[in-house]
Amino acid sequence: MTRSIRALLLPLAALALVVGACDDPTQIEGHVDAEGLAIVSGTTELYRYMLEEGTPSPLTLTVGRHDVAIVLLDHDGEPLPHEGGEDEEELILTIADESIFTWTPEAEVPGEVHETEEFHGELNALAAGSTTMEICLLHAGHCDFRTPEATPIPVTITQ
Repeated sequence: MTRSIRALLLPLAALALVVGACDDPTQIEGHVDAEGLAIVSGTTELYRYMLEEGTPSPLTLTVGRHDVAIVLLDHDGEPLPHEGGEDEEELILTIADESIFTWTPEAEVPGEVHETEEFHGELNALAAGSTTMEICLLHAGHCDFRTPEATPIPVTITQ
């Protein structure tokens, strides 16, 4: 094989490995197959979003701290069972204006097992106003689930 052909084939082979490694995360073992999420405080559902619905509805909170669970949902809107595994997921909330609203994830408790795929933390509504947020379930360096980037979730904080 000539040097020029090898120089052409090596980058193509590397690209095929990268693209083929995770072109459909829902079909690869160990990836979360979430199609929606719910934000729950105690027994009250504060928010629900399903990918098939398209544009996210707004999340409205009153000023103050809210202990919540963000629960990932399957295609029927039911909580996803927690599969566990070697590669754990991390939930990333990107908030446009953190002077209005913040997220603090709860530290993992060693040995604690949840039956469903959920993340606990605190939503802190700091001041009345509006902002947006995006949610990403980070796993193995990419998002297995993401709220629409072009249409972030609107968040309204009231007194």
